[in-house]
This record gives sequence, C-alpha cells and structure tokens, in this order.
Amino acid sequence: MLRRSRTNHFLPGAWDLPGGRLEPGEAPEEGVVREALEETGLRTKVVRSLGSRSYPLDPNSERRGRVMNAYLLKARGELRIRLSDEHDAYRWVPDSDLTEIFAANDLMRSVIHQYFESEQNSQD
Repeated sequence: MLRRSRTNHFLPGAWDLPGGRLEPGEAPEEGVVREALEETGLRTKVVRSLGSRSYPLDPNSERRGRVMNAYLLKARGELRIRLSDEHDAYRWVPDSDLTEIFAANDLMRSVIHQYFESEQNSQD
C-alpha cells in the first residue's frame, strides 16, 4: 500500500495501490509494470489480469469516464521500496486486510472481492 503525498492534488493522504495512466501506444500490462517500478522501485511481472472496470470521472459532467485495468503482480528481485514524489509512505498488508482497507472504494473493493472469490473457487 502506498500513501498519497499530502501535496498530491487527488486524494492527498489516502492509501492506494500503485497505478496510473497509460502512455501513448502502451499496453495495459506494460503500463502497470512501469507504474509499479516508477512508484515503488520494484521490478515486477504480471501474474494475471484481475479484470477491467469502467467508472465516471464526475457524475455531473459530460466528460467520458475511465477504465481501470487491475493486475496481480509478482515482485522480481530485491524488495527494497523507493517511493516516487507522489507518495510519502508505504506499508505491507496481508491479503485479508485489503477488502477492509478499500471498504469505502466500491470499484477497488469489487475487484479485490472478485479476486478472492476466484482464488477460493480454484482451491475447491
């Protein structure tokens, strides 16, 4: 988990996962690996997709919404965190705490809930 810097214009001080926008011509899998490296210093690889979700930018606006592509990543190499300017703290949390942490975020909570359901079903 990464804490957004207090000077961040979007949700300052909120706990979040690494992520961001794609660069022109960049595939989502490339973008998530790049963002994880930029925001944490960790080299990662995509384990699997956790799906995509659409969301509006502003319900009162005519601007188009965005799509969130979620991925399960695995760190490669040393687990030494180097935060970008976007974040001022990090913490490692067990999987079981993620649903509670994102309780107020319906979009992320639904992705995490679906992930745990699929994990449980694959073990049955």
